[in-house]
Amino acid sequence: MSRAPNALPIHKIVVIGSGGVGKSALTLRYMYDEFHDEYVPTKIGQFSKEAQLSSEEACMIEIIDTAGEEELKIRKQQNYAISEGIIFVYAINDIDSYHRVKELYEDVMVAKTEIGQRENFDILLVGNKSDMGTNRQVLRVEGEHLASKWGCEYIETSAKLDEFVSNSFQLILSKVHDRKFKVPEQKAKKKKKKNRNKKFKLNCFIV
Repeated sequence: MSRAPNALPIHKIVVIGSGGVGKSALTLRYMYDEFHDEYVPTKIGQFSKEAQLSSEEACMIEIIDTAGEEELKIRKQQNYAISEGIIFVYAINDIDSYHRVKELYEDVMVAKTEIGQRENFDILLVGNKSDMGTNRQVLRVEGEHLASKWGCEYIETSAKLDEFVSNSFQLILSKVHDRKFKVPEQKAKKKKKKNRNKKFKLNCFIV
């Protein structure tokens, strides 16, 4: 049985990319299993729902679907600041969106560094519109190379065909959850063990 939503940890995920790459399509497919062929420029949307991390763990995911080039700079900075996980999206049939996502990554790094959060968030690179493979302008290896450079995973998705959409959100959720809860717990255990060993060594010298 899952806990009440207000008792679950909340993870804030921001979806970033240039206009027309399918940010909203990915978000709506994940949230409601919906897909719409018509492209309507996003004016920033916020969504939330309960998500299962495993058979024993659940959380609340809050997704901010950012606008494309139309988004105000101040709003971008606010979104970057509150994000705990960021999904960078480009379209595999749009080389310009691939180059643009690199610029957005640099923007995020600058913003996160300025507020002292450069190490306190996780990222994922997504190449969307894999169903447009016959019109591909960005090779898979190029996406994999960029993700390797950033130190993150790379996934190709199709919001239209519902391919690897849930996998993408689940992956970034798991990374954020582990960083916020499991990593600190592991560090605490190591510190406790180290202190215990130190105390044992001191006791050994007492005659």
